[in-house]
Amino acid sequence: MGHRSTEHSQHFDVSRACLSVDAGPNIAASLRALGIGLSEVDGIFHTHCHDDHFCGLATLLRSDRRLKYWATPLVRHSVMKKLAALVGIHGDRLDEYFDFHDLHFGHWNDVEGLEVMPLFSPHPVETNIFIFRTMWIGEYRTYAHFADISSLDVLREMIVDDPKAPGISQVTFEKVCSDYYTSADIKKLDIGGGMIHGNVFDFIDDSSGKLILAHTSRPLTNEEKTVGSGAPFGTVDVLISANQDYAWRYAYEFLRSYFPSVSASQIRILMNNQKKLFNPETILIRQGTPVRAIYLVLTGSVEIINSATNVCNTVSAGSLLGELTGLHGLPAIETCRAASFVEAMCLPCDLYLEFVKRNDLFASISRLSEYRDFLTCSRLCGEITTTASLNRIAATLSRLLLNKQTRISSSLRGFVSLIKSGQVLRLIDDRVVETIGPGDFFGEDVAIYETPLKHRLEVSTPTDIYMIPPDVIKNIPGVRWKLLEAFQRRRTYA
Repeated sequence: MGHRSTEHSQHFDVSRACLSVDAGPNIAASLRALGIGLSEVDGIFHTHCHDDHFCGLATLLRSDRRLKYWATPLVRHSVMKKLAALVGIHGDRLDEYFDFHDLHFGHWNDVEGLEVMPLFSPHPVETNIFIFRTMWIGEYRTYAHFADISSLDVLREMIVDDPKAPGISQVTFEKVCSDYYTSADIKKLDIGGGMIHGNVFDFIDDSSGKLILAHTSRPLTNEEKTVGSGAPFGTVDVLISANQDYAWRYAYEFLRSYFPSVSASQIRILMNNQKKLFNPETILIRQGTPVRAIYLVLTGSVEIINSATNVCNTVSAGSLLGELTGLHGLPAIETCRAASFVEAMCLPCDLYLEFVKRNDLFASISRLSEYRDFLTCSRLCGEITTTASLNRIAATLSRLLLNKQTRISSSLRGFVSLIKSGQVLRLIDDRVVETIGPGDFFGEDVAIYETPLKHRLEVSTPTDIYMIPPDVIKNIPGVRWKLLEAFQRRRTYA
């Protein structure tokens, strides 16, 4: 179990599952700086809804899959009401974007082998702090994440005898003190001071193995330095060292999803290749140069830059780089550049070519590559960052050519349709209210929301479209978000 520090969020590696505690500002940039792609984040533990612990949720909401969300019901309710108001989604529909798991106060909750105990902490908004533990050689290793705790002096001034009066009881105060003083191998304390943040000197006698002092922009004083440690951006603390190389498991799972019809023995041939580590801003493949190897991204993010079109897309773990040009022995048509620390498996082109020939994969790879290129240039799917997700959509695409002045039938509107070329007009009576062109889409009203808009769709020029079955994309949060935006905008047309 490892722990990495950022300014407002903490990130765990537990059996190589990346779990975030809170979602601070610019979380995508923080993850990228740590060498973590958004597709590698499995879920989030949440302490409360103050902006500096909350605003990154809007970024996580647009991932390739529903992220798991762990908090107590008290916190979840307040966070989701705020998020629903912020993004304009009805609160009942947020489970289309997150996979919610409630935790119980004061109990050890089993989260896929990691035990988590949320504790109540007084704060202006509903707040739980966390203690994490896992068994290791006869004892538990523990990490306590105490975000936005209160100063005990402030809490002491709030003690009242009358249970009906504003404030807290002596019993509540003592319970909070007891929880704050729980010993851990590593304890992260927010010590921002003032009325709503902790005071470092409340923990001067804390028995924890290591105290990390956080949530302050000023330098620590000499007195504070004698109590706890700092945690510069990217600091790593390891509680339990991993004795497995999880990157190999990732590689196998990615390749199995990419080649579902290929036998496991054939996949293992590709597995017998080297991994390489790349520093941020390193070029893996340069545009215009021969492609010697195809790279399978295992961790981190890579920019795909086409100087001819001035288009730059970002891909993450599970993506193949240089596949078609490597198979055909052609110079690279794009530059692949590490956007973070990147770990990738290097597949020599001659070996990969032999693998493709032996398993008769040329036709399917070429077709999927063509469809992926189209999808990544579309408004609907342009932010999907993994080859596996794009392949799942590409494998279900149906192509249809429509003649001029063709009216879109109700059966066609049961799909979400992307326009490759041509135009579709949205009309009310005979008035054009929207022109839908290449890269845009239609059909979300019927296919996803089962609410037909009172508009007529008509083809104005010969039009080439790709149809996507709704079940393929409706559970991809980032795609569903764009479908919702379009649906809400289009139903306002009068």
